[in-house]
Amino acid sequence: MHACTDGEISYLNATEDETIEFGTPKVGIRNYPADYQEQWYLIVPEGRQVQIDFDVFELEESENCKYDYLEIREADPNIMRGYRGPILTGRLCGSTLPSTIQSAGNLVWVQFMSNNNATTVYKGFKASFKAGLYKLGGAVASWLVPSRVPGSTGDGSTNPGRGHCVVFLVKTLNSRSVFLHPGV
Repeated sequence: MHACTDGEISYLNATEDETIEFGTPKVGIRNYPADYQEQWYLIVPEGRQVQIDFDVFELEESENCKYDYLEIREADPNIMRGYRGPILTGRLCGSTLPSTIQSAGNLVWVQFMSNNNATTVYKGFKASFKAGLYKLGGAVASWLVPSRVPGSTGDGSTNPGRGHCVVFLVKTLNSRSVFLHPGV
């Protein structure tokens, strides 16, 4: 893991097989501070996606999460401005544990904001991230399920002397596709 802090901005870089935790200060031990802001840039190896999982999530709940919130966006590695990136989640608040979040690229910006309420009774959040799924060209591999089809050539015909095809199911951003790969 490589971590670098620049004021209230932290750059966390996970290697291929590493999981890194991040969150509000002293989560579970003490309530998060009032009038607090922190940003994280989560980075995984090129060609992989950022996968974020939550262990603890308890923030002040308000209409449209206008007081305390967590926001997660794709980040552009060329300008390192996460707040302008495509939104992965709207503002999150309350106590419902968010489900796993999967980015499209290998860089994500996360921001936590709390208002100036000095009497907050909320624990904050703790999450972890790791290098998630591989990107295959323009497709996103959500699963690879090899399945041998005896005698198939991949073009709909069969040829018993040709061997097998291995079928990989690949989820793309807009639809599902099936790619056939000749096997041995």
